Amino acid sequence: MKAITKPLREPLKSFQVDNCQHWISELRSGEFKQANGTLFRSNDNSYCCLGVACKIKGMYVNLSRFQYRGFDYGLIPPVDYFEFVYGFKPDQILAMTDFGLPCDLPTLNDNYHFTFKQIADIIESVCITRTSITIDRECQEETSY
Repeated sequence: MKAITKPLREPLKSFQVDNCQHWISELRSGEFKQANGTLFRSNDNSYCCLGVACKIKGMYVNLSRFQYRGFDYGLIPPVDYFEFVYGFKPDQILAMTDFGLPCDLPTLNDNYHFTFKQIADIIESVCITRTSITIDRECQEETSY
């Protein structure tokens, strides 16, 4: 499976570039264990890519729910805050699959199991360098015994 990126229409503001670079750095750092299907999994302290983005900007993840400034936003990050901080909405289409299907970051993380490093490459190409890239994720067969 391949993901083909397309740059955002509008360039980000400088503080949004800084925030995206911080997020990219954290995704590549190896400090966060990757989860799928949830923003945060408390039993093994793992995060999806959006969980990392919100955690590093002070949106506290508590039992798979986002809380910010005393408000509980439920299972998704507050869209307006996320868009202000990072320059795009959490469910905005950032890539297309080689099958022609649109993909947002949660889909690449949860359904296609792209690694944090691959997701960081996508964010970097879409938001920072504003170039198109193709990332090939080898399909891994799961074996049951």
